[in-house]
Amino acid sequence: MTTTFAMAAISAIKSREGKTQSYVLLLTDITRQKQHQAELEKIAHYDMLTNLPNRYLLDERLRDAMEYASHHNEPLAIIYIDLDGFKAVNDNYGHQTGDMVLVSIARRMTNVIEEGDTVARLGGDEFIVVAPRIHQKNSHHEYFARLLNSLVQPFHCSGGVFDMSASLGITYYPQSDEVTPDRLIRQADMAMYEAKIHGKNRFVIFDTKKDLYQRGFGRIISELKHGMNNRELRLFYQPKVNMRSGELAGVEVLVRWQHPEKGLLLPAHFLPATVDDALSVIIDNWVIEQSFKQLTQWCNDGHNFHLSINVSVKRLEEDGFYAFLSRLFNEYTKIKRDHITFEILESSAVADLEYVSSVITEISRLGVKFSLDDFGTGFSTLNFLKKLSAEEVKIDRSFVRGMLDDESDLIIIRAVLGMAAPFGKRVVAEGVESEAHGLALLRLGCEYAQGYAIAKPMPPEKLAVWHESWRPFQSWLQFKHY
Repeated sequence: MTTTFAMAAISAIKSREGKTQSYVLLLTDITRQKQHQAELEKIAHYDMLTNLPNRYLLDERLRDAMEYASHHNEPLAIIYIDLDGFKAVNDNYGHQTGDMVLVSIARRMTNVIEEGDTVARLGGDEFIVVAPRIHQKNSHHEYFARLLNSLVQPFHCSGGVFDMSASLGITYYPQSDEVTPDRLIRQADMAMYEAKIHGKNRFVIFDTKKDLYQRGFGRIISELKHGMNNRELRLFYQPKVNMRSGELAGVEVLVRWQHPEKGLLLPAHFLPATVDDALSVIIDNWVIEQSFKQLTQWCNDGHNFHLSINVSVKRLEEDGFYAFLSRLFNEYTKIKRDHITFEILESSAVADLEYVSSVITEISRLGVKFSLDDFGTGFSTLNFLKKLSAEEVKIDRSFVRGMLDDESDLIIIRAVLGMAAPFGKRVVAEGVESEAHGLALLRLGCEYAQGYAIAKPMPPEKLAVWHESWRPFQSWLQFKHY
């Protein structure tokens, strides 16, 4: 039996007197869109090799476990597992044998964990176990040892018999300080590396007090404030283009820190330290205002560029953001409002969809546009695309880079394109690093792209020169979609 999905729209036909005489029912077949969504949902939660929960489902279950632990004062343990010497199995016996070992490892851990626990695969030979109500177990140290011992038993498969071991890192929740799920996983990861340093085949429990001392976010923030006062922040620009026509579709603004001792730093080296600090809003404001100044300069030079500016959901929610943008548009009058696009992370928007949707709707009244960045890394649905009034979605570079070799990445890209099309969203693929990546995307119907195969991020003075000399690959220009 085949299931068909339809979207219904009902309109009333009224007489001159305003009385309803009849109704018109319009049904639109959305079966293909639903199928695309089903494909995405299937691979969004489970690892295709081991059938264990993947990072996204792990995040959901970890958040639920943290909430339960907080409300019921029942500590949980997060266990990061990395196999010792697994690379040698792949190198010496091939990836097929390595995959068989991973499947066997997943089965063993599933048999060892207790009811209510979760074992998930992060990727490669790395796994996470979430163990709620850890103090209710007879002995949590025995639990950790039992998990470790299950991994040191010989593995029998067609490639031979393998003696394996693993290094485990463990952290607990709640803690004296507020921590996020990502922070807990990083803590367990750091403890796991301690286990490797101390000889492998053991478990190490994370030292939260030592971490607070060493983390050094305060030092980074202090240096960054000093750096802003010394004008050490820089803006770089990376083009996004139509691969078939060669048209410049826009330019993404990217912040860098010209550190006096460490050189040019990428955002990953300093922005995470500002997430919970007021400095993050100051940096967002600086990036936006400097972008407006640069766009005005390009306008004066006769260039008609469109800018995409990354902005945090936290900044959107701040009081005064609407007034801040209004002031900038009144000051920089040469800028066309529809030439400004704000990029927000899909994962940030998912956290409070209704509220973020209302904020975007309000700010859109200024005439600016919105783009959903890193699309596909969160739990993307048709409802998500319907509610957020964003004109563009950007497929995360991690899927694009792996699409030539990983079938699951290709499935995700195809599903995102299928979901975006009915809503008229322009799709931009990030991370296009070769001519082959571009051709593969064109075959899927994705024409807009960004990545090193097109241009690396560049300082503002080089963009106009690049634009004059830019030519797409001939294979892109000659591509015909049948």
